[in-house]
Amino acid sequence: MADATDAVRRLWGLCSILRDEGVTYLMATHDPLVVAGLLKSEVRILERGSDNKVVAYEPWEDPRGMGVGALLTSDVYGLRSQLDLETLRKLDRKRELAAADDLSEEELEELSQLNAELASLAMLTEDRDPDFQEYLRARSEVEEEEEEGERVFLSREEIAEQRERSIEIMEQLLSDSQSHENRGDSSG
Repeated sequence: MADATDAVRRLWGLCSILRDEGVTYLMATHDPLVVAGLLKSEVRILERGSDNKVVAYEPWEDPRGMGVGALLTSDVYGLRSQLDLETLRKLDRKRELAAADDLSEEELEELSQLNAELASLAMLTEDRDPDFQEYLRARSEVEEEEEEGERVFLSREEIAEQRERSIEIMEQLLSDSQSHENRGDSSG
């Protein structure tokens, strides 16, 4: 690990020297530790479109300071999650069950088992925030319609659409919550 850390540190140093000298250079990497030290103006994301043409984009945010987890799920790498696929599937199923209104005995048992498995992985540190529960319920309905649960990589456009859907869901939930508060209805 020390060798990799030293190599990354040397690359960052070289990038700084070249940047200060006004030199343009090209470096291709899949290593998020290398990318994490760069500004968005220093990064280009190459993506092949449906027409088979390659297009270069600048990331939406600076990778520097983002952290590897956030970088992996940003438009730079486009992962839906930083989790392994098996854990992600369990988390998706847990959310699906948790958002359901009526569960059978088998589904309740499955939910309990998933909660226990995910808790042992430190995945269930969330509190019982009713707004978050409503968001999960609404998000589950949207994903059910679109069936993107098996996807691992998302395109830049899909990431943007996902963010927009999340904002729309939250705005709707906040609007509904404010309407209930204004009417004095605390039943949700």
